This record gives sequence, structure tokens and C-alpha cells, in this order.
Amino acid sequence: MNQPTLRNGLLLLAFLISSCLVAQDLILDMRAGISAFRSETSKNADFLIEELGQDFSLHLSFPLDNAQWSITGELGYSHTMGERDLIRGNNVIVGIYKTTAIHYFLGAGVRYVFSKDAQNYNLYSGQFLPYLGVSVGGVNFQNSTNRELVPANGFEISEKMHWGLATQAEAGFTVMLNDQWGLGGYMSWRLGFSDLWDGIDGLTQYDDWLVRGGISVTYGFD
Repeated sequence: MNQPTLRNGLLLLAFLISSCLVAQDLILDMRAGISAFRSETSKNADFLIEELGQDFSLHLSFPLDNAQWSITGELGYSHTMGERDLIRGNNVIVGIYKTTAIHYFLGAGVRYVFSKDAQNYNLYSGQFLPYLGVSVGGVNFQNSTNRELVPANGFEISEKMHWGLATQAEAGFTVMLNDQWGLGGYMSWRLGFSDLWDGIDGLTQYDDWLVRGGISVTYGFD
């Protein structure tokens, strides 16, 4: 990651933290988990252990008047790995493609909490808050691969830094430990508009997507 991008990310993080310190009726989720490609590296194959990477994010929820609905913002980092045989004519394996990808995501969206007692932003111990959410945002990604960076037989391998758009759907839950702190879990499906998320373009006709999941620590500001 270059210095301007890192500086902008740190400034954004500082802004998010300062917003939390002054906000009212704001929920902060601090997430940690794993991420995996669904793309050329996993076509016609189950998830492989080599494809699992780390996932970290900060997720802010601003409840609306009916607090079952929230406006959300997310700053995320995913470090994901993949591996796939490279095959040319007559199903001859010519090498193994390995990639390590770093993704930064900044997005906004909406979330719906299914618990009706969330309407008054009344958090309490033992409260169960299942939710669904959708969002859209920008993604910055770059890959490091073990193959030559040249077009070959209809596909291209790239280590360039790229910017793009992504859409995302998520599902999860929070169990409140008291009126401010909670624990939960999440699953997220992020679809890009690029076939280069895993560093390789041209083996399929589909854009890449990223599956993420893990645990979250929730803090509710009052």
C-alpha cells in the first residue's frame, strides 16, 4: 500500500473514532474473522485451507427514528489467499498459481434489525438482535503472485493496484451483555465488478466475489 493511501486510511480511521466519541445512539461493531475468494481460484472446487485469510473491519450503525432501521458505514481490511492449477490444452497442468490479495473497503448502506424492542434504542443484557444489511462502496486491492506477469493463453495475471466498486450483503446477530457491550457473529458476501480480485483475469466470464465471516464485539453509545 502506498504512503498516500495509508495516510488517507489513517485520517479516515481517526475521523471514525472521533465521531464515535461525540455520537449519540450510535453502535460500533469491531469485527475479526476469515475471508475467502470465490473466483477462478475456487471454480468447481470446495474451499481450500490455502484460500482462507484474515478479515478485520469497523462497522458503524446510526439508528433512524425507528431504530430497527440504521444507516451504516464500514471500513474493512481483508488479506486473502488462493491457489489453483493452471491448465492449457488437453487438460495439461502447466503450473500452480498462488496469490495473496489485500483488499480495503469503504462503504455505506442500511441495516434492518428483526427485534422489535430495538425500536426505542433500548439495549439491555440478554437482548438478541439478528439483522440483515446491504451496502455499496469502493474497494482498493492489490495482489502478489508467484507467476510471470504476462498474458498467456487467454488469461492475464496482474500485480497492479486497482480501484473499483463493490456491493455487499450481510447477515448476523448480536447478543447484548449489558446495556452497552455485546458479542455476535457475522457473514458477508461482497461482489465486485472486476475479474482481478484474485489477480487473474480471463479464466471465467464472471466477476470475483469475497466471502467473509467471524465474530464481532459491539459497543452502544448512549
